[in-house]
This record gives sequence, structure tokens and C-alpha cells, in this order.
Amino acid sequence: PTSRAPTRAVDAIGVGGAAAVAMTVPAEGTAEKPRAECLVEKKADEKCWAWRTPDAKAPRDPSALPTSRKDHAQRLQDGGFGPSWSRLCPTIFLEERAPFIMVRDTRTKAIYDVPPSLVLPWYEGILVLDAMSRSPLASSVPWFQEVTDILVSTKRVQRLAPSLYVERRLLDVAVTGPLTGDTQGVFWAHRRRPLRKEAPAAGGKAENQWFRIDALVEYMPPWEALVHPKCGLYQDFYMVRWAPPHHNVDYSGMENGSDTLCGATWEPDECLPDSLDLLKLRAKRKWVDSQREREQRPQAHGERPAPAPAAASQEVRAAKRPRVFNPKKLALEPDCALPSLGHAVENPFREDTPEAEIKRGWPKKVEDFPPGHPCSDPPGHCGEACDCMEDWHIGENVKGKDHLANHHRDCMAQKVVQAFQDISGFVRKRGIVTGRCYLEPGVGADNPRPNTEREARLAQMALAIRTLAEQAAQHLPLQGLRERRGAGAIQRLCLLLSSRIPGNQLEEFSGAHGPYIACRFRIVSGAPAWLGIWPHTGDLNVNDDLVPAMHQRRHLPLEIGMSAPGCAEETVKISLDTEAKSSGGGLETATREAVKMVMALPPPHRSLVEARLAAVFDFTTKQCKVAHVGVWVKAFSEAVAMLRAGASAHVLPAPPAH
Repeated sequence: PTSRAPTRAVDAIGVGGAAAVAMTVPAEGTAEKPRAECLVEKKADEKCWAWRTPDAKAPRDPSALPTSRKDHAQRLQDGGFGPSWSRLCPTIFLEERAPFIMVRDTRTKAIYDVPPSLVLPWYEGILVLDAMSRSPLASSVPWFQEVTDILVSTKRVQRLAPSLYVERRLLDVAVTGPLTGDTQGVFWAHRRRPLRKEAPAAGGKAENQWFRIDALVEYMPPWEALVHPKCGLYQDFYMVRWAPPHHNVDYSGMENGSDTLCGATWEPDECLPDSLDLLKLRAKRKWVDSQREREQRPQAHGERPAPAPAAASQEVRAAKRPRVFNPKKLALEPDCALPSLGHAVENPFREDTPEAEIKRGWPKKVEDFPPGHPCSDPPGHCGEACDCMEDWHIGENVKGKDHLANHHRDCMAQKVVQAFQDISGFVRKRGIVTGRCYLEPGVGADNPRPNTEREARLAQMALAIRTLAEQAAQHLPLQGLRERRGAGAIQRLCLLLSSRIPGNQLEEFSGAHGPYIACRFRIVSGAPAWLGIWPHTGDLNVNDDLVPAMHQRRHLPLEIGMSAPGCAEETVKISLDTEAKSSGGGLETATREAVKMVMALPPPHRSLVEARLAAVFDFTTKQCKVAHVGVWVKAFSEAVAMLRAGASAHVLPAPPAH
């Protein structure tokens, strides 16, 4: 739909699912003088940055598109984008000489005139260097090594906050190209302000150089876009999801195509008209919120908080010290929705504590209960002969509580429950094996759900990701499955690919997290003499004494049989790669395809599934992680379980921030 060709979007209409279009017209031929602003305070010795050529001999615009298709192809061939095209020089402001400003290079002491819009505030330049330091391009850009000391010294005394800078300085500003026109016929250089607050009008059709837009999915600030392999210009960039017929096209092979979302490309602000300003503003606010959360979790990204100044008092240092959320070092259980969180309940008794000790510490008198929280009466507090605190039975009636024994009442209650259960097709009894003992609506019961379309979409996505896992199971690295981190991978994979999960609702072990009864595993066919499987865990058992020095076949197709008590055996087909490493095979391909699907989920569900896939995909850099096969199987099985749970449960949106 668009590229880095010398074209500029000048009009667009439509929002969200409505038809939205962007028309591109040549940028040449206008005599309009663009509006340009000086981004630094015009004070003597004000520190700032100037954009120059890599050799620092002349000014160069890092946001400029190629002037022709030939120039475009040449710049692609020469790597003429990003920090290889232009550099930052540390300077100080001297004086204004319209239409230029005079600055002095703090390193070479050279004095030169630069256009005011090609000068960056000092803090924004530091953000550019910080983005470069996290990019693979840093080691290949010579000029970056010259200014690394500035970045290091700044981060020692100041913690960078890109979200705060965008919120205060760029939220209502479009960081655009050197000559960008708006719908009023006004041309702007590099910064256009303020953004329009009117929503685009619905309607429009694709013709000639008009392209329909479905949504602006993501925002990328200019310093990140400069070093991003899909961008390379110092402008605001947005991930544009194109409307039909382009919505299903895979643009990942294009220079600006999205690697995570099908039918989407990264587009600079210059190619998106000001009629879409409201959508740009929403994308920026979404980025600010997510970036602020990342900045509040520095340890998760391997960073360290900036040290406090030496002059800070002990009280200030104590106030800034990170809070300890697990001071007793309890064993944490992962949260069912966000695995990065953990929970624990302190148990004052050891596992080997005798029952007599538990009963002795149980409250047996009114004064044993906390003030203001008495026991319920009836039935009243426990006595010395009570055994209701023993959790393996429901307790027995004891002396002093004869009022609890009411045969007539107990029989009537049991008859009511039985009559309710006997209503044909209305409810069915569950939990006989597990002891959970509950009733749930039966198959075909009139129990309408308000979001059937969304639930069907989640179920279809769970099936699609399950299919990706089934395809990846044909290239599993044998070495990874033998390692400690590969324990349980075969079992998880068989349960994921089994039709029983979820399967017949009348079967007790079906469900999003099932089965609830033990399974047994065996290799039905395809195993050589040196390969076996542990029946209770599903882990591979390799006899190293019988393993040949050279395998006759690289791939070993196997059929794994999985059975549960009272149920027929089900087979799952996998294939082992005898030469691949622990993270080899087609795992990354399946991961990218799964992430593309997840990006289309509504926000409440997407965050939950992304938390599961975070072990195999970095949603910040949009890159696959080198994940062990055991970690990959666990992430995919949990992601599918979360999607299946969302297909049968109502996920509430997050409450608004106060």
C-alpha cells in the first residue's frame, strides 16, 4: 500500500472498521515555505544536538524520504537509513541568524549554521543514544562510540523516562518530515502542532492512489524508529493495519512490513494525513501507558535503577529503596492469569506437624477469636472434641451441638437437590472423581451468553494455535527433550494435541486445564531400540549404550499413545530431529504466526495471552526469543488454555486508572 517512495499522504477518512483511505501525491513542485520551529531554548550555552552527515561536515536531515525511486533503491543498497545516514553532534547554542541558528561543536569546537528544525533538545538526543545502545546497529556505527561517554554519564545521575517525555513534549505534536502538508494547505517542517481532535468521517473507497485503512495499531517514537530495521527515519511511526483486500497479505518480507501482524506495515507520520490525528493521539496514549509500565519494572529488562545522588539523606534513600513484597521468602505459586506474579499463604505449621498440634491451636473459646470477628452462632465455636478442622473429612456431630442433627431437614434438603438434578437435560453432576461435587448446566440448556461471537473467535484462535503446535511437533529437537528443561514437554504436547482437551463435556477429565485423572503414555510405533518413554510422565528414556554413533535418519516419526482409566487410547504423532539443538526446529516460525494472531485479540484477552507467550517472544523488540523446546511447549499450551478459558468465561476490562 505504501513505501518509502517520495510520496506524501494528504487525506484520509474513516475510523476503525469503517472505510479509511489515504491518498499519496508527489511532494515535489511546491513553493510553499514550511513552518519550522526551533526546538531548543535560545539561551547562550544551551546544550543541544545537531543533525549532520556521518563525517560531521554538513547538515543532513534524518527524516527525509528519498527524492526519487532511483535514490530510494540506492539508499537501500548503501544502507542509507537510520544512524548510518545521519549522526548527532553535541553542540551548544550561540545565537540566532535567521533563517539559521549558530552552534558550536563541543568536541571539535567548530562553529556552523544549521536550520533550527535540525536541532534537537539535549534530553531528546540522549533518548536517541539510549535507543541506539539497545540496538544491534550500535557496534557498526563509528560515531556512536564517540558520544557513548555522554550517554553513560547521563544515565549515572538520571533515569531516563521516554514515556514522560512523549506525554509532555510530543503527545500533541506530530514528528514528521521536512515538507509535510495538512488539509488546510499549510506545510510544516519536522514538527506539526497541535494535532487535530476531529474524528475522520466514515466512508470512502480505494481507487488510483487511495488506500483503505482499518486502524493504527501501534505507535513508535522517532528515536526508536530511527534504529528500527523496518523504519529508519526520524519521524513518528505507526503500524497501519490495511483494510480489505490488503488485510490478509503478509508484508513481513517488505522493507517496512510488520513481522507480527498480517496485513500491516510501519508508516511514517508524513505518509499519514492529519485527518487521522485522533487515531494517532490514541496510539500515542496507549504507548505512553505501556512504556510507563515497562519503566516501572527495570529489573525485568536487566537494567538497574540510577543511583541516588551522593548528597541525598538517609531518609530519602530509605524512601526510594525498592519494597520487599516477599520478606519471608515463601514459595510462590504463579498467578493463573499473569505468570509474572506469584502468591503465597504463610502456613505456621510444617508439613510434618501432627494433627494434634493443629487441633490444639484451633480457636475453641469466644475469647480465642480476633476482636470484632466472633464466630457464627449457630453453630457456635468449636469444642475440645471437634474434628471439623481436619480437612480430609466433613466432620462428625459432637456433644453440645445436637441442634445440628435434624434428620427431617437433611432429608428434605437432599430431596430438593436430587429433584433439581433429575430435571432432564438441565444440569449434570460433576466432580465425582475429584471430590469437587458440583452441578453445572447441561448440554443444550437455555443459558445464552452475551458474547458468543467473541467466544467463537477465541475458540477458533485456540484451534489455529493448536494447529501450529501440531506442525511444530514434527520437528522437535531430541536433544532438548532429553535435557532437564525438556521434562514434561511430551506430556504437555500430548494433552495439547489431544481431542479430549476439551472434548466430550460428559467426560469428567475434560476441561481447559484437564485432565483431572492420571494418564499413561507409551510409544505405539516408530521407536528404535535405544528409545523408550516413561509411562507416568511421558518423558523420553534414552539408552546411551545403544545409541548409534551416526543416526541413519535425521527425523524419527513416532506415535505416542495416551490413555486414561476407563477411556480408549488416543495417539498423537510427533517427529524427533536428532541433529537440531535444544531450541531448533520450526519453533520460531510457529511463534511468529501465533503472535500475529494474538495481536488481533481485544485488549483484555490479548494481555493475558501475551503474558503466556512472553517466554518465547519479546513484545517490546518484536523479536522471537531463543527458547528451549520445553519452555516453548509450556508457553504454547498455556496460551491455548487461556484462549479456551476466554471462550467459556467472561473477561472483564481493566478498571480505569485513577
